[in-house]
Amino acid sequence: METERIVKSASRIKEQIIFWYLRYYRLEQKAIKGKEGCTLFDKVPGLERETILSRIKLSTYELPVLLTRVRPEEWILNTTEHFIQIKKSSLEKIPYEQFRFHEGPLWDEETARRKIGILRKIGILLGLLERPVHPKKKGHILPFGIMLADEEIKYWDMPTGDTMFAFWNVTKKCELIGRKYQIEEYRN
Repeated sequence: METERIVKSASRIKEQIIFWYLRYYRLEQKAIKGKEGCTLFDKVPGLERETILSRIKLSTYELPVLLTRVRPEEWILNTTEHFIQIKKSSLEKIPYEQFRFHEGPLWDEETARRKIGILRKIGILLGLLERPVHPKKKGHILPFGIMLADEEIKYWDMPTGDTMFAFWNVTKKCELIGRKYQIEEYRN
C-alpha cells in the first residue's frame, strides 16, 4: 500500500540533511571548513566544487548537500534526491526512493575478532600477510554496502575512520526522504 507523501521543497530537504550532519558532529555550520572527509558541499573550495558539478547533471529541483571524499578525483555526493558516486571515468546514482539502509563496511570481522595464530603473527610481522583493517582505523578504504529496495547491495569504496561513520550515520536517514517526501520547489 502506497502511503501519501509529504510535499517539501528541495531547500527544506537540504536543510534537514544539514541538520542531521551538524547534529552528528555537534557543531554549528560556521565551524565546518569544507576540508573534512565528509563535509557540507557549500563549504567545499570553489575549484573542487566546480569540478564535481561539471561531471554530474542534477534534476530541476535537486541540490547538492554533502560531499564525501574517497580518493583524489573520487567522491560520493549526497543531493536532495540521490547518492552519487563520482569517479574519474564513471558515475553511478542511487535515488533515495530505491535506498533501504546501509549494510556498512565489508571487512573480515571474524579474522579481526579471533586470536591470530603464531604463523599468522609471524606472517604479519614479516610483511607477508596484511592485518585486517578495522573500519574505525583512519587511512584505509573499504567497500561500503548500500542496500537497495530490491535487496541488491551496491558496494562503493569508502574511507575508513570518522569519514565513514559520518557518512553512515548522517545518510542512513535518507531512506526517510525517499519514502516520505515528494520534492516540489514551490512548497515549504
